[in-house]
Amino acid sequence: MEIAFLSTVTSSREALNAIPFYKEEVLVVLYEDHPLSSRESVRLEELRSENFVALCDDVVFDDTFLERYRKVGFVRNVSASVPVGTDLMRLVKEGIGIALMHGNADTTPDYPGVRVIPLEPRMQYEVSMCYRSDVPLSEAAEAFVNYAKRWRVRHADLNLSFDAMF
Repeated sequence: MEIAFLSTVTSSREALNAIPFYKEEVLVVLYEDHPLSSRESVRLEELRSENFVALCDDVVFDDTFLERYRKVGFVRNVSASVPVGTDLMRLVKEGIGIALMHGNADTTPDYPGVRVIPLEPRMQYEVSMCYRSDVPLSEAAEAFVNYAKRWRVRHADLNLSFDAMF
């Protein structure tokens, strides 16, 4: 693999090119009858005793975010783990638990029976296109990087562009 989109660049190697592509944040997904669902935002501390539905290997439960959660006494209590977002939304709607997901609160599509709101304070992170600079890219990978750079310039608000695609 020559190119990756990473939510956190953990390498300090100078040989790694990381081109910021778009920003996301951690969002709270609540079923519509949940006591916090009428709020505009929720503090992480308020979710300490909740049951969660989680995506398998999701970024919102990686070590970077778990460390931030632990600082406020948050313990993840997962009642179900699912492979795709539509299953996560369905289980939250059914009241199996709430969820944390990544996205953009301003552009998240509506899902009937579910409310998606940001954490307060917001936990944002950047997704970057990464590739090694100390190894030449294949012709196809170089063409993709160049295309992605041009595409990024033409789509000033990438979050809105991506959401319109899905």
